[in-house]
Amino acid sequence: MYNYHQKHGFLVILCDEVLQLLGLAFVVWLLTFAVHCLEYPILFGDEPVNNRTKKVTISDVVKPYSKCVQGFNFSTYIILVAAFLFFLWRTIRVVYQIANYADIKKFYNTALKIEDNDLDNITWHEVQKSIREVQAEQHMVIDKEQLTELDIYHRIL
Repeated sequence: MYNYHQKHGFLVILCDEVLQLLGLAFVVWLLTFAVHCLEYPILFGDEPVNNRTKKVTISDVVKPYSKCVQGFNFSTYIILVAAFLFFLWRTIRVVYQIANYADIKKFYNTALKIEDNDLDNITWHEVQKSIREVQAEQHMVIDKEQLTELDIYHRIL
């Protein structure tokens, strides 16, 4: 609940997690492209482009897809498989976290009557006050009748 409040709601958390996954995929693609699909001798001027001495263009430096993939070696495939497995694990973890945050969103919206767009204007102290009021009605914590701020902090930690 604390992270939900600090991260400003469900939509922000969802966007953050999805963009982190996309960032991971982009980094793997970019590194693979930079290592295997660029002609560095042409790029740095160590060898001429088709016996020309004029400017080097992007099409001169980037290898065709088939030639690029032919340059993959065993270690490249191992790294790509490991990156894919890590990406798959992160995706499963993100789906699990989003499901948990969806439950927290429902709790905030129904029990605490706090909408996501109000989170920027509500302090954590006010959220705790709402939680303590809901405890009296719904008895979320069975062993105590009244919650204190210390009880909430203990649960967070």
